[in-house]
Amino acid sequence: MKRIIALALASIMAFVGTGTAVFADATSDQAKAKKSKRSVRIEFTSDIHSYVDVTRGNVNGEIRERGGIARLSTLLKKHANEVKYDTIYLDGGDFSQGTLFQAGYIQEAAELGLLADVGLTAGTIGNHEWDLAGRGFADMLNTAMAKNDKLPPLLCANLDFSGELTEEQQYVQKTLKKYVKKSGQKHLGNTIIKTKDGLKIGLFGISGVESIEDSPTSGMKWADQVETATAQVEYLKDKCDMIVCISHSGVESTEEGEDIELAKACPDIDLIISGHSHTFLYEPVMVGNTLIAASGEYLSYMGYVDATVDKDGNCTFANYELDPINAMVASDPSIQPKVDAYKAAIDSEYLAEYGVTCDQTVAHCNWDFTSLAEMYATHDEYPMGDLIADSYLYEARKNGINDIDIALVGLGTIRGSFTKGDISVSDAFEICSLGAGKDNSSGHPILSAYITGAELKLLVELDASLGPLVSSIKMSYAGLEYKFNDKRAILDKVTSVHIVRDDGTREKIYDDKMYKVCCNMYAANMLGMLNGLTRGILKIVPKDKDGTEISDFYDYELVDAQGREIKEWYAFADYLSSFKPNEEGVSEIPAKYQDKQGRKVKYEQTGLAAIKNPGGTTIASMIGVILLLGLLILVERKIRKKVKKKM
Repeated sequence: MKRIIALALASIMAFVGTGTAVFADATSDQAKAKKSKRSVRIEFTSDIHSYVDVTRGNVNGEIRERGGIARLSTLLKKHANEVKYDTIYLDGGDFSQGTLFQAGYIQEAAELGLLADVGLTAGTIGNHEWDLAGRGFADMLNTAMAKNDKLPPLLCANLDFSGELTEEQQYVQKTLKKYVKKSGQKHLGNTIIKTKDGLKIGLFGISGVESIEDSPTSGMKWADQVETATAQVEYLKDKCDMIVCISHSGVESTEEGEDIELAKACPDIDLIISGHSHTFLYEPVMVGNTLIAASGEYLSYMGYVDATVDKDGNCTFANYELDPINAMVASDPSIQPKVDAYKAAIDSEYLAEYGVTCDQTVAHCNWDFTSLAEMYATHDEYPMGDLIADSYLYEARKNGINDIDIALVGLGTIRGSFTKGDISVSDAFEICSLGAGKDNSSGHPILSAYITGAELKLLVELDASLGPLVSSIKMSYAGLEYKFNDKRAILDKVTSVHIVRDDGTREKIYDDKMYKVCCNMYAANMLGMLNGLTRGILKIVPKDKDGTEISDFYDYELVDAQGREIKEWYAFADYLSSFKPNEEGVSEIPAKYQDKQGRKVKYEQTGLAAIKNPGGTTIASMIGVILLLGLLILVERKIRKKVKKKM
């Protein structure tokens, strides 16, 4: 273990160096000179996901306004005036990717520029900062440096630049060195700040295991986060009065999560600002003497806590709270014009070619759709999924592509839901905001491929059987309906499945017939990964029209009359604007989307009904259900890991 820690430390120091970024001189003797109690208010956010302007959405069951970095600025200034001691503001990563502001990620770097404007003390790098790969992240940093005189430190101690590096890794390393210098740091991994009454706070950043798995496009190498954190704490503890870890790792509950395990492994950390899991901790989690704080997502709240260090070096906390960022908070007039300017740039540089603007109303809704949280918590047909799937077929046919049989939408790529009221282009984009196309611009493209009827039946069975285990693979459909008995054996739950044509005609699915499906890039990759996961036991192979296995899905993107990729978000927005207008002349979402349409019907029948017309797994379950479930548990774990990587 000592050798592993030494190697990890060497990897870190290859880039970070042996010192620490010091805003004020900090020596071991000075750090020990504790004369009296000293305090600081620590404010925190995480998982902003480009919600830098105000939106309306579901915040833990409450429909309200959320977000707006100008409102955040107002709160930061309010807190600075409330307390007699210093305030610092920290962010737990994933500050980008989630709204239309991400369309200018490389060209505008709006998120980082605005965080600099509101006085972010330091932040860490989330997995979504790598969505456009390492080169895209570095290009964004270069834009931020060119556009801003001052930038906040970005801390990530377990980025590993040791050994032989790829061209992309070298480019990221070179760019980060420039950024570190401009932001006032001296190193990437950690920094020490000093308050006006002499309190020295050591900060370091970490990316967790799931975060690293969720950023396969980063192209980076990573050191173990626990060993890295241990090394960082060992280095900082004699130089600081308190140690704060800004972690993009997450907590799932008050008892589970990577940051809870990190606190157990590194008890000398005083405070962990936890990001990645989008968790709202209305009360902090205490692990030993370590406080774990998390403020949720999308600038719904700004969290804060007061820390005090006494003359003996003991750190205590008080006044922990999540302060709502809502309609009761006014926008800072010095920040809102900058937000508006970035929005205007998105309109002119990205949306103009689609003939729309961020704030343009595309539809009106007379009800609240099922919330995303409820969709993840249940296993059913989702009206939002139906709406998105129908938009794929609508846009394909609008562009002369009339031979698609079925559209598929994975729950893992639905990023939100609609509430009652008008729906803008920005609102539509937020629902389908993930990914980028071959053109390197924001938004998944829609593509098409062929699978056999037997493979289509397997796909539906996987949705019915494994959806409750891996929520992100739950599917929504257009052009298909099926029923499943939830009391039947796993992989034998589906009792009927049909193709449904536009006129309502239901057609039997034939095992050897080829069916053309369309989906976004994420779902296409998910379809093709089952063979490797199950060693050929379960197999879905996306093919071209000649039956040849597809090797590069980008070659099968749907394009419009101008030869542009058909983006998922634009298909969705365009479909929303196509409905019959209401009295105000605004397209109104049809009432059929207020409820389920029978595309995915779950029922429960026990007794003989559960074994009627048994399939292979029902027969096998009669012989040895324990062996079968053991295999499926292994498959589920592999699918969960692969799905996270694909996201």
